[in-house]
Amino acid sequence: MTMDLNSTAPSAASFAERRKKVLQEARRCHGVDALFITKTQDVRYLCGSTEGGNGLLITRRSATLFTSNMFLVRATRESPGVTIRIPETGMMAEAIALCAKEQRQKLGFQHTTMTVSQHADLAQTVLEGSQLVPIGDLVVICRAVKDEDEIAWTRAAVGIAETAFLNLLSGGASFFIGRTERQLAAELDYRMALGGADRNAFPNGTIVASGANSYNCHHMPGDRVIQEGDSVLFDWGAELHGYRSDITRVVFVRSVPENLGHIYNVVLAAHDAAVEVVGPRVRCHTVDAVARKIIRQAGYAKDFRHGLGHG
Repeated sequence: MTMDLNSTAPSAASFAERRKKVLQEARRCHGVDALFITKTQDVRYLCGSTEGGNGLLITRRSATLFTSNMFLVRATRESPGVTIRIPETGMMAEAIALCAKEQRQKLGFQHTTMTVSQHADLAQTVLEGSQLVPIGDLVVICRAVKDEDEIAWTRAAVGIAETAFLNLLSGGASFFIGRTERQLAAELDYRMALGGADRNAFPNGTIVASGANSYNCHHMPGDRVIQEGDSVLFDWGAELHGYRSDITRVVFVRSVPENLGHIYNVVLAAHDAAVEVVGPRVRCHTVDAVARKIIRQAGYAKDFRHGLGHG
C-alpha cells in the first residue's frame, strides 16, 4: 500500500468535535449537562486513548481522562486536548467533584456497560442535588455515522487484509499442500502485520478451515494438513487504529469437487444479487433477504446459519 497509515490520525479539534456532538445528543435525549464514559471503545473514539483510559468526563468546558501512572505517558501522547488525571481519592469521587465544581447537576453514565462495582462507587459519591442519568448506547448510536478518518482507516484495513491474502495465494497450490490450517492462519497474520496492521481483527484469531472443517462456523484452525482437492475457507481481517476489515473467501487446491462447485456458484449468485441492492437507506435485513431467497430456492435454507454480513 502506498498510503501513509498514520496520516489520518484525528487532531485535537477532531476529537473535540466528536465530544461536542455526543454531549449535544445526550443533552437533547436525556437532559444531562455532563457525561461519564467508561466503555473502552467509546473512550477511544472520544479522545484517542487506546489503553489505560478508565473513564472520560465530558462537560461543556472540559474533557478529563482518568488513568493510572502506568499509562500516563501513553495517555498524554494519544489524547490531545484532554486533561489527564491520575485519581488520588478514587475516579468516581473525583469525577463527581469536578462536575460539582462546574455546577453540572445531571451526569449521564453508561449503565449498560458499567460494572456493578463501578455503579456502586458512582452512586455512593453523588452529591446532594445531583442526579445520575443512564444514557444507554447513545455513544454507539453517534458512532454509527462514520467520519472521514474512520472511513479512511476502514478502507486501509480492507486493503491490508486483501494484499496479505493475495500474497498468500501467489505461492499457488504447492504452498498450501502439506501445511496445516494453523500454519496458514499464522502466515496470513504475519503478512498483515508486515502490511501495517496493528493486529488481526478477530478476538479468537484468523479462521482457516479446510475440507469438512469448512462447514463449521467459526472453526478454530487446527493441525489438519491441506491436501490436493481440498476447499479452504479463510475468514480474516486486519485492525488499524481500532477499525477492522472482515473478509471471507474460499479457495480450492488444484481442483474443484463437482458438488462443491455447484454450491459455490449458488453462494456467488446470492452474493452478487445482494451487492446489487446495497445502498443508502437500504436496511440490512432487506439485503439479507435477497441473498437468503436464492440460497433457499437452491435447497440450502437450513445451511444459511449466519446473518448476511455484520449490519
